[in-house]
Amino acid sequence: MPSLLQLPQAIWRDCVVYFLSKVEDLARLDSAAANRSDQATFHENIRGCKRFTRCKLKIRDCSQIKWLVLRDIFITNMEFNGDPKPEQKSYIQHLLLHVKNIQFSKLTLSHDNNLLHWTFSSNLLDVSLKSCTFDDISGLSVCSGLTDLTIFDCPNITDESFVVGIAGCAQLTRCFVLGCASLSEIALVALLQSCVELNYVLLNGRFDLEKVFTMFQSVSNVKIFNCSDSSRTLSLTGSAIRAMATALPCLGWINVDYQHSTVGDADIEVLVHECKLLTSIDLCRWPLVTDLGVLALARALKQLLALDVQNLGITDAAVQAVGTHCRQLEDLNVSGCQLLTDNAFSTLNASSLKTLQITATRVTGSFAVYLLGSESTLEMLYCYKGEQLSSDFARSITGATRLTSLILGKILFTEADWLELSTKCPALLVLRIEKSTSVTDAVALSFSDHCPRLRYISLWGCSVSPEVMNLLQTKQ
Repeated sequence: MPSLLQLPQAIWRDCVVYFLSKVEDLARLDSAAANRSDQATFHENIRGCKRFTRCKLKIRDCSQIKWLVLRDIFITNMEFNGDPKPEQKSYIQHLLLHVKNIQFSKLTLSHDNNLLHWTFSSNLLDVSLKSCTFDDISGLSVCSGLTDLTIFDCPNITDESFVVGIAGCAQLTRCFVLGCASLSEIALVALLQSCVELNYVLLNGRFDLEKVFTMFQSVSNVKIFNCSDSSRTLSLTGSAIRAMATALPCLGWINVDYQHSTVGDADIEVLVHECKLLTSIDLCRWPLVTDLGVLALARALKQLLALDVQNLGITDAAVQAVGTHCRQLEDLNVSGCQLLTDNAFSTLNASSLKTLQITATRVTGSFAVYLLGSESTLEMLYCYKGEQLSSDFARSITGATRLTSLILGKILFTEADWLELSTKCPALLVLRIEKSTSVTDAVALSFSDHCPRLRYISLWGCSVSPEVMNLLQTKQ
Protein backbone atom coordinates (compact mmCIF):
# COMPACT_ATOMS: atom_id res chain seq x y z
CA MET A 1 0.00 0.00 0.00
CA PRO A 2 1.57 3.36 -1.02
CA SER A 3 2.39 5.96 1.61
CA LEU A 4 0.87 9.42 1.51
CA LEU A 5 4.01 10.63 -0.23
CA GLN A 6 3.54 8.14 -3.07
CA LEU A 7 -0.14 8.68 -3.84
CA PRO A 8 -0.91 9.52 -7.50
CA GLN A 9 -0.93 13.17 -8.51
CA ALA A 10 -4.68 13.13 -9.23
CA ILE A 11 -5.41 12.17 -5.62
CA TRP A 12 -3.08 14.88 -4.39
CA ARG A 13 -4.82 17.45 -6.53
CA ASP A 14 -8.34 16.47 -5.53
CA CYS A 15 -8.05 15.11 -2.00
CA VAL A 16 -4.79 15.27 -0.11
CA VAL A 17 -4.16 19.01 -0.44
CA TYR A 18 -7.73 19.71 0.64
CA PHE A 19 -6.97 18.24 4.05
CA LEU A 20 -3.43 19.57 4.37
CA SER A 21 -4.49 23.09 5.27
CA LYS A 22 -1.28 24.22 6.98
CA VAL A 23 2.10 24.87 5.45
CA GLU A 24 3.83 23.10 8.32
CA ASP A 25 1.92 19.92 7.42
CA LEU A 26 3.40 19.95 3.93
CA ALA A 27 6.87 20.79 5.18
CA ARG A 28 6.66 17.99 7.72
CA LEU A 29 5.56 15.55 5.03
CA ASP A 30 8.46 16.62 2.83
CA SER A 31 10.96 15.97 5.61
CA ALA A 32 9.40 12.52 6.18
CA ALA A 33 10.56 11.30 2.78
CA ALA A 34 12.96 8.46 3.62
CA ASN A 35 14.49 8.04 0.17
CA ARG A 36 14.99 9.81 -3.10
CA SER A 37 12.08 8.01 -4.72
CA ASP A 38 9.63 9.32 -2.13
CA GLN A 39 11.13 12.78 -2.42
CA ALA A 40 10.81 12.76 -6.20
CA THR A 41 7.17 11.59 -6.03
CA PHE A 42 6.30 14.20 -3.42
CA HIS A 43 7.90 17.05 -5.35
CA GLU A 44 6.23 15.96 -8.57
CA ASN A 45 2.86 15.95 -6.84
CA ILE A 46 3.53 19.37 -5.35
CA ARG A 47 4.44 20.75 -8.77
CA GLY A 48 1.21 19.24 -10.14
CA CYS A 49 -0.89 21.41 -7.84
CA LYS A 50 1.14 24.43 -6.90
CA ARG A 51 -1.64 26.68 -5.65
CA PHE A 52 -3.38 25.40 -2.55
CA THR A 53 -6.70 27.15 -2.00
CA ARG A 54 -7.06 26.06 1.63
CA CYS A 55 -3.44 26.38 2.62
CA LYS A 56 -2.89 29.49 4.75
CA LEU A 57 0.61 30.73 5.42
CA LYS A 58 1.04 32.49 8.74
CA ILE A 59 4.03 34.79 8.56
CA ARG A 60 5.79 33.69 11.74
CA ASP A 61 8.32 30.99 10.99
CA CYS A 62 10.96 32.04 8.48
CA SER A 63 11.84 28.38 7.82
CA GLN A 64 8.36 27.72 6.41
CA ILE A 65 8.61 30.74 4.12
CA LYS A 66 12.02 29.64 2.87
CA TRP A 67 10.73 26.10 2.31
CA LEU A 68 7.90 27.35 0.11
CA VAL A 69 10.25 29.47 -1.97
CA LEU A 70 12.87 26.73 -2.35
CA ARG A 71 10.26 24.14 -3.34
CA ASP A 72 8.64 26.64 -5.74
CA ILE A 73 5.25 26.21 -4.08
CA PHE A 74 2.73 29.01 -4.42
CA ILE A 75 -0.18 29.59 -2.05
CA THR A 76 -3.25 31.79 -2.35
CA ASN A 77 -3.88 32.65 1.33
CA MET A 78 -1.43 34.59 3.48
CA GLU A 79 -1.86 35.81 7.04
CA PHE A 80 0.32 38.35 8.86
CA ASN A 81 -0.09 38.12 12.62
CA GLY A 82 2.10 40.92 13.88
CA ASP A 83 4.86 42.68 11.95
CA PRO A 84 7.06 40.47 9.74
CA LYS A 85 10.79 40.49 10.27
CA PRO A 86 12.97 42.47 7.85
CA GLU A 87 14.86 39.33 6.77
CA GLN A 88 11.60 37.77 5.55
CA LYS A 89 10.82 40.50 3.03
CA SER A 90 12.46 39.03 -0.08
CA TYR A 91 10.85 35.61 0.45
CA ILE A 92 7.43 37.15 1.11
CA GLN A 93 7.65 39.27 -2.02
CA HIS A 94 8.29 36.13 -4.06
CA LEU A 95 5.25 34.37 -2.60
CA LEU A 96 3.00 37.40 -3.05
CA LEU A 97 3.06 36.93 -6.82
CA HIS A 98 0.24 34.40 -6.52
CA VAL A 99 -1.52 35.35 -3.26
CA LYS A 100 -5.23 36.18 -3.69
CA ASN A 101 -6.35 36.57 -0.09
CA ILE A 102 -4.35 38.38 2.56
CA GLN A 103 -5.04 39.12 6.21
CA PHE A 104 -3.20 41.55 8.46
CA SER A 105 -3.68 41.24 12.23
CA LYS A 106 -2.11 43.36 14.97
CA LEU A 107 0.24 45.21 12.63
CA THR A 108 2.05 48.29 13.89
CA LEU A 109 4.43 48.80 10.93
CA SER A 110 7.19 49.55 13.42
CA HIS A 111 9.77 47.76 11.22
CA ASP A 112 8.55 48.75 7.77
CA ASN A 113 6.26 51.71 7.12
CA ASN A 114 5.95 50.65 3.47
CA LEU A 115 4.74 47.11 4.21
CA LEU A 116 1.23 47.69 2.90
CA HIS A 117 2.55 49.25 -0.28
CA TRP A 118 4.76 46.32 -1.25
CA THR A 119 2.25 43.66 -0.19
CA PHE A 120 -0.79 45.14 -1.96
CA SER A 121 -1.17 44.30 -5.66
CA SER A 122 -3.73 43.98 -8.44
CA ASN A 123 -3.75 40.18 -7.89
CA LEU A 124 -5.51 40.48 -4.54
CA LEU A 125 -9.19 39.58 -4.29
CA ASP A 126 -9.70 39.72 -0.52
CA VAL A 127 -7.97 41.97 2.05
CA SER A 128 -8.65 41.87 5.78
CA LEU A 129 -7.22 44.29 8.36
CA LYS A 130 -7.87 43.38 12.00
CA SER A 131 -6.73 45.13 15.18
CA CYS A 132 -4.02 47.11 13.43
CA THR A 133 -2.65 50.40 14.77
CA PHE A 134 -1.31 52.07 11.63
CA ASP A 135 -3.21 55.00 10.08
CA ASP A 136 -2.53 54.83 6.34
CA ILE A 137 -4.21 52.43 3.87
CA SER A 138 -3.68 54.52 0.74
CA GLY A 139 -1.74 51.56 -0.69
CA LEU A 140 -5.09 49.87 -1.39
CA SER A 141 -5.34 52.04 -4.48
CA VAL A 142 -3.30 49.49 -6.48
CA CYS A 143 -5.76 46.65 -5.69
CA SER A 144 -7.77 47.05 -8.87
CA GLY A 145 -9.09 43.48 -8.72
CA LEU A 146 -10.17 43.58 -5.05
CA THR A 147 -13.70 42.27 -4.41
CA ASP A 148 -13.77 41.89 -0.59
CA LEU A 149 -12.47 44.30 2.05
CA THR A 150 -12.77 43.92 5.82
CA ILE A 151 -11.46 46.53 8.26
CA PHE A 152 -12.07 45.63 11.90
CA ASP A 153 -10.91 47.40 15.05
CA CYS A 154 -8.39 49.67 13.33
CA PRO A 155 -9.05 52.92 15.22
CA ASN A 156 -6.34 55.07 13.64
CA ILE A 157 -7.11 54.74 9.92
CA THR A 158 -7.81 58.22 8.58
CA ASP A 159 -10.46 59.45 6.18
CA GLU A 160 -7.79 60.83 3.86
CA SER A 161 -5.99 57.50 3.40
CA PHE A 162 -9.27 55.59 3.08
CA VAL A 163 -10.48 57.93 0.32
CA VAL A 164 -7.20 57.52 -1.61
CA GLY A 165 -7.07 53.76 -1.12
CA ILE A 166 -10.69 53.00 -1.97
CA ALA A 167 -10.50 55.07 -5.16
CA GLY A 168 -8.59 52.25 -6.86
CA CYS A 169 -11.01 49.49 -5.82
CA ALA A 170 -13.67 49.87 -8.48
CA GLN A 171 -14.40 46.12 -8.50
CA LEU A 172 -15.16 45.93 -4.77
CA THR A 173 -18.43 44.07 -4.10
CA ARG A 174 -18.33 43.61 -0.29
CA CYS A 175 -17.02 46.00 2.34
CA PHE A 176 -17.13 45.52 6.11
CA VAL A 177 -15.96 48.44 8.28
CA LEU A 178 -16.32 47.93 12.03
CA GLY A 179 -14.74 49.63 15.02
CA CYS A 180 -12.75 52.24 13.09
CA ALA A 181 -13.26 55.29 15.27
CA SER A 182 -11.37 57.75 13.07
CA LEU A 183 -13.47 57.12 9.96
CA SER A 184 -16.33 59.53 9.36
CA GLU A 185 -19.09 60.13 6.85
CA ILE A 186 -16.44 61.23 4.34
CA ALA A 187 -15.08 57.67 4.13
CA LEU A 188 -18.54 56.16 3.60
CA VAL A 189 -19.39 58.62 0.84
CA ALA A 190 -16.08 57.82 -0.90
CA LEU A 191 -16.88 54.11 -0.66
CA LEU A 192 -20.26 54.55 -2.34
CA GLN A 193 -18.87 56.86 -5.02
CA SER A 194 -15.74 54.86 -5.94
CA CYS A 195 -17.00 51.27 -5.85
CA VAL A 196 -19.59 50.98 -8.60
CA GLU A 197 -19.89 47.18 -8.18
CA LEU A 198 -20.53 47.40 -4.43
CA ASN A 199 -23.53 45.32 -3.29
CA TYR A 200 -22.91 44.45 0.39
CA VAL A 201 -22.05 47.03 3.07
CA LEU A 202 -21.66 46.21 6.78
CA LEU A 203 -20.86 49.14 9.06
CA ASN A 204 -20.37 49.71 12.76
CA GLY A 205 -19.20 53.19 13.62
CA ARG A 206 -20.34 56.72 14.23
CA PHE A 207 -21.92 57.57 10.90
CA ASP A 208 -24.64 60.21 10.58
CA LEU A 209 -26.62 58.65 7.75
CA GLU A 210 -28.57 61.81 6.99
CA LYS A 211 -25.28 63.61 6.40
CA VAL A 212 -23.91 60.67 4.35
CA PHE A 213 -26.80 60.48 1.92
CA THR A 214 -27.06 64.26 1.66
CA MET A 215 -23.40 64.37 0.59
CA PHE A 216 -23.79 61.37 -1.74
CA GLN A 217 -25.54 62.96 -4.70
CA SER A 218 -25.78 59.83 -6.81
CA VAL A 219 -27.28 56.32 -7.00
CA SER A 220 -25.58 53.11 -5.82
CA ASN A 221 -26.31 49.47 -6.66
CA VAL A 222 -25.89 48.32 -3.04
CA LYS A 223 -28.24 45.42 -2.31
CA ILE A 224 -27.45 44.71 1.37
CA PHE A 225 -27.02 47.56 3.85
CA ASN A 226 -26.37 46.86 7.53
CA CYS A 227 -25.35 49.79 9.72
CA SER A 228 -25.19 50.22 13.50
CA ASP A 229 -24.14 53.15 15.66
CA SER A 230 -21.22 52.12 17.86
CA SER A 231 -21.54 55.23 20.03
CA ARG A 232 -25.24 54.58 20.79
CA THR A 233 -25.74 58.35 20.76
CA LEU A 234 -26.84 59.14 17.20
CA SER A 235 -30.43 59.38 16.07
CA LEU A 236 -31.77 57.82 12.88
CA THR A 237 -34.09 60.34 11.29
CA GLY A 238 -36.89 59.90 8.81
CA SER A 239 -35.00 62.21 6.46
CA ALA A 240 -32.03 59.84 6.55
CA ILE A 241 -34.22 56.89 5.56
CA ARG A 242 -35.83 58.87 2.74
CA ALA A 243 -32.45 60.00 1.38
CA MET A 244 -31.05 56.47 1.67
CA ALA A 245 -34.05 55.06 -0.19
CA THR A 246 -33.40 57.43 -3.07
CA ALA A 247 -29.67 56.67 -3.15
CA LEU A 248 -29.98 52.87 -2.79
CA PRO A 249 -32.97 51.85 -4.95
CA CYS A 250 -31.62 48.31 -5.48
CA LEU A 251 -31.74 47.41 -1.78
CA GLY A 252 -32.88 43.88 -1.07
CA TRP A 253 -31.94 43.71 2.63
CA ILE A 254 -31.79 46.52 5.19
CA ASN A 255 -30.95 46.69 8.89
CA VAL A 256 -30.16 50.06 10.47
CA ASP A 257 -29.64 49.81 14.24
CA TYR A 258 -29.44 53.17 16.02
CA GLN A 259 -30.31 53.70 19.68
CA HIS A 260 -32.66 56.57 18.84
CA SER A 261 -35.05 56.76 15.89
CA THR A 262 -37.63 59.22 14.59
CA VAL A 263 -38.52 57.04 11.59
CA GLY A 264 -42.30 56.91 11.19
CA ASP A 265 -44.99 55.42 8.98
CA ALA A 266 -44.63 58.08 6.26
CA ASP A 267 -40.89 57.31 6.00
CA ILE A 268 -41.65 53.61 5.62
CA GLU A 269 -43.98 54.44 2.73
CA VAL A 270 -41.18 56.31 0.96
CA LEU A 271 -38.68 53.51 1.64
CA VAL A 272 -40.84 50.74 0.18
CA HIS A 273 -41.87 52.92 -2.77
CA GLU A 274 -38.25 53.65 -3.74
CA CYS A 275 -36.78 50.23 -2.83
CA LYS A 276 -39.18 47.90 -4.59
CA LEU A 277 -36.76 44.95 -4.47
CA LEU A 278 -36.62 44.63 -0.68
CA THR A 279 -36.95 41.05 0.52
CA SER A 280 -35.74 41.50 4.12
CA ILE A 281 -36.31 44.42 6.47
CA ASP A 282 -35.68 44.97 10.18
CA LEU A 283 -37.93 47.54 11.88
CA CYS A 284 -37.24 46.57 15.48
CA ARG A 285 -35.24 49.73 16.29
CA TRP A 286 -37.88 52.05 14.79
CA PRO A 287 -40.47 52.29 17.63
CA LEU A 288 -42.61 54.99 15.99
CA VAL A 289 -43.70 52.63 13.22
CA THR A 290 -47.32 51.52 13.67
CA ASP A 291 -49.86 49.36 11.86
CA LEU A 292 -50.00 51.94 9.05
CA GLY A 293 -46.30 51.56 8.26
CA VAL A 294 -46.43 47.77 8.32
CA LEU A 295 -49.56 47.80 6.14
CA ALA A 296 -47.82 50.03 3.56
CA LEU A 297 -44.84 47.72 3.62
CA ALA A 298 -46.97 44.61 3.15
CA ARG A 299 -48.85 46.07 0.19
CA ALA A 300 -45.69 47.23 -1.57
CA LEU A 301 -43.40 44.25 -0.93
CA LYS A 302 -45.24 41.14 -2.00
CA GLN A 303 -41.88 39.38 -2.47
CA LEU A 304 -40.89 39.89 1.18
CA LEU A 305 -39.04 36.91 2.70
CA ALA A 306 -38.01 38.15 6.16
CA LEU A 307 -39.56 40.69 8.54
CA ASP A 308 -38.45 41.73 12.04
CA VAL A 309 -40.94 43.90 13.96
CA GLN A 310 -39.71 43.17 17.49
CA ASN A 311 -41.10 45.40 20.25
CA LEU A 312 -43.34 47.47 17.97
CA GLY A 313 -46.79 48.41 19.22
CA ILE A 314 -48.55 46.78 16.28
CA THR A 315 -51.81 44.83 16.42
CA ASP A 316 -53.14 41.65 14.86
CA ALA A 317 -54.28 43.63 11.81
CA ALA A 318 -50.70 44.48 10.83
CA VAL A 319 -49.49 40.87 10.89
CA GLN A 320 -52.64 39.73 9.10
CA ALA A 321 -51.90 42.24 6.34
CA VAL A 322 -48.39 40.82 6.02
CA GLY A 323 -49.85 37.33 5.75
CA THR A 324 -52.38 38.42 3.13
CA HIS A 325 -49.93 40.23 0.85
CA CYS A 326 -46.55 38.55 1.50
CA ARG A 327 -47.24 34.95 0.57
CA GLN A 328 -43.54 34.05 0.28
CA LEU A 329 -42.63 35.12 3.82
CA GLU A 330 -40.14 32.69 5.43
CA ASP A 331 -38.93 34.43 8.61
CA LEU A 332 -41.03 36.45 11.02
CA ASN A 333 -39.99 37.92 14.38
CA VAL A 334 -42.79 39.49 16.44
CA SER A 335 -41.16 39.07 19.86
CA GLY A 336 -42.10 41.85 22.27
CA CYS A 337 -45.20 42.86 20.30
CA GLN A 338 -47.39 42.70 23.37
CA LEU A 339 -50.69 43.42 21.61
CA LEU A 340 -50.54 40.37 19.35
CA THR A 341 -52.85 37.39 19.86
CA ASP A 342 -53.16 34.04 18.08
CA ASN A 343 -55.46 35.62 15.47
CA ALA A 344 -52.52 37.62 14.13
CA PHE A 345 -51.22 34.50 12.37
CA SER A 346 -54.47 33.44 10.73
CA THR A 347 -53.50 34.67 7.24
CA LEU A 348 -49.83 33.63 7.18
CA ASN A 349 -48.86 31.12 4.52
CA ALA A 350 -48.01 27.95 6.47
CA SER A 351 -46.46 26.39 3.38
CA SER A 352 -43.72 29.07 3.18
CA LEU A 353 -42.99 30.16 6.77
CA LYS A 354 -39.81 28.56 8.18
CA THR A 355 -38.90 30.59 11.27
CA LEU A 356 -41.20 32.18 13.86
CA GLN A 357 -40.20 34.08 17.01
CA ILE A 358 -43.05 34.97 19.41
CA THR A 359 -41.40 35.74 22.75
CA ALA A 360 -43.34 38.08 25.08
CA THR A 361 -46.62 38.35 23.15
CA ARG A 362 -50.22 37.50 24.11
CA VAL A 363 -50.17 34.35 22.00
CA THR A 364 -51.63 31.35 23.88
CA GLY A 365 -50.84 28.60 21.40
CA SER A 366 -53.91 28.10 19.24
CA PHE A 367 -51.95 29.75 16.40
CA ALA A 368 -50.59 26.24 15.82
CA VAL A 369 -53.86 25.50 14.04
CA TYR A 370 -52.73 27.90 11.30
CA LEU A 371 -48.99 27.23 11.22
CA LEU A 372 -48.41 23.67 12.42
CA GLY A 373 -50.94 21.77 10.35
CA SER A 374 -50.59 19.39 7.44
CA GLU A 375 -49.06 22.05 5.12
CA SER A 376 -46.57 23.35 7.69
CA THR A 377 -42.99 24.07 6.62
CA LEU A 378 -42.04 25.66 9.96
CA GLU A 379 -38.49 24.68 10.95
CA MET A 380 -37.73 26.89 13.95
CA LEU A 381 -40.00 28.15 16.74
CA TYR A 382 -38.62 30.49 19.42
CA CYS A 383 -40.64 31.56 22.47
CA TYR A 384 -38.46 32.28 25.47
CA LYS A 385 -40.87 34.22 27.68
CA GLY A 386 -43.86 32.01 27.03
CA GLU A 387 -45.79 32.16 30.28
CA GLN A 388 -48.92 32.80 28.27
CA LEU A 389 -48.70 29.57 26.25
CA SER A 390 -51.39 27.10 27.28
CA SER A 391 -52.31 23.50 26.63
CA ASP A 392 -53.87 24.74 23.37
CA PHE A 393 -50.42 24.74 21.82
CA ALA A 394 -49.69 21.02 22.00
CA ARG A 395 -53.29 20.09 21.22
CA SER A 396 -53.44 22.36 18.16
CA ILE A 397 -50.42 20.80 16.46
CA THR A 398 -51.42 18.39 13.73
CA GLY A 399 -48.36 18.58 11.49
CA ALA A 400 -44.92 19.62 12.73
CA THR A 401 -42.98 17.15 10.63
CA ARG A 402 -40.40 19.75 9.52
CA LEU A 403 -39.82 21.43 12.87
CA THR A 404 -36.10 21.01 13.58
CA SER A 405 -35.49 23.64 16.30
CA LEU A 406 -37.72 24.24 19.31
CA ILE A 407 -36.61 26.86 21.82
CA LEU A 408 -38.99 27.53 24.72
CA GLY A 409 -38.60 29.22 28.10
CA LYS A 410 -40.73 29.82 31.19
CA ILE A 411 -43.56 27.71 29.79
CA LEU A 412 -46.30 26.80 32.29
CA PHE A 413 -47.31 23.51 30.65
CA THR A 414 -48.24 20.48 32.69
CA GLU A 415 -46.19 17.32 32.37
CA ALA A 416 -48.99 15.86 30.23
CA ASP A 417 -48.74 18.85 27.84
CA TRP A 418 -45.00 18.29 27.42
CA LEU A 419 -45.47 14.58 26.84
CA GLU A 420 -48.05 15.28 24.13
CA LEU A 421 -45.76 17.84 22.49
CA SER A 422 -42.85 15.38 22.45
CA THR A 423 -44.82 13.02 20.19
CA LYS A 424 -45.55 15.68 17.56
CA CYS A 425 -42.06 16.87 16.56
CA PRO A 426 -40.33 13.83 15.00
CA ALA A 427 -37.78 15.88 13.01
CA LEU A 428 -36.30 17.82 15.95
CA LEU A 429 -32.54 18.38 15.85
CA VAL A 430 -32.33 21.08 18.53
CA LEU A 431 -34.40 21.23 21.73
CA ARG A 432 -33.86 23.93 24.34
CA ILE A 433 -36.26 24.36 27.24
CA GLU A 434 -35.46 26.69 30.14
CA LYS A 435 -37.08 27.40 33.52
CA SER A 436 -39.97 24.99 33.13
CA THR A 437 -40.20 22.80 36.23
CA SER A 438 -42.88 20.56 34.75
CA VAL A 439 -40.24 19.14 32.36
CA THR A 440 -39.34 15.91 34.15
CA ASP A 441 -37.24 12.84 33.43
CA ALA A 442 -40.24 11.28 31.70
CA VAL A 443 -40.60 14.30 29.40
CA ALA A 444 -36.90 14.34 28.53
CA LEU A 445 -36.88 10.63 27.74
CA SER A 446 -40.06 10.97 25.68
CA PHE A 447 -38.45 13.64 23.49
CA SER A 448 -35.43 11.38 23.10
CA ASP A 449 -37.58 8.40 22.10
CA HIS A 450 -39.86 10.26 19.67
CA CYS A 451 -37.17 12.48 18.09
CA PRO A 452 -34.54 10.06 16.72
CA ARG A 453 -32.61 12.85 14.94
CA LEU A 454 -32.17 14.95 18.09
CA ARG A 455 -28.56 16.21 18.24
CA TYR A 456 -28.66 18.94 20.87
CA ILE A 457 -30.77 19.09 24.03
CA SER A 458 -30.59 21.67 26.82
CA LEU A 459 -33.01 21.56 29.75
CA TRP A 460 -31.65 24.24 32.06
CA GLY A 461 -33.85 25.09 35.04
CA CYS A 462 -36.05 22.03 34.50
CA SER A 463 -36.78 19.05 36.79
CA VAL A 464 -34.52 16.60 34.98
CA SER A 465 -32.05 14.50 36.96
CA PRO A 466 -28.31 14.54 36.18
CA GLU A 467 -28.47 10.81 35.39
CA VAL A 468 -31.06 11.32 32.65
CA MET A 469 -29.20 14.34 31.23
CA ASN A 470 -26.00 12.28 31.05
CA LEU A 471 -27.90 9.52 29.28
CA LEU A 472 -29.33 11.97 26.74
CA GLN A 473 -25.94 13.58 26.09
CA THR A 474 -24.43 10.13 25.54
CA LYS A 475 -27.06 9.44 22.88
CA GLN A 476 -26.27 12.73 21.16
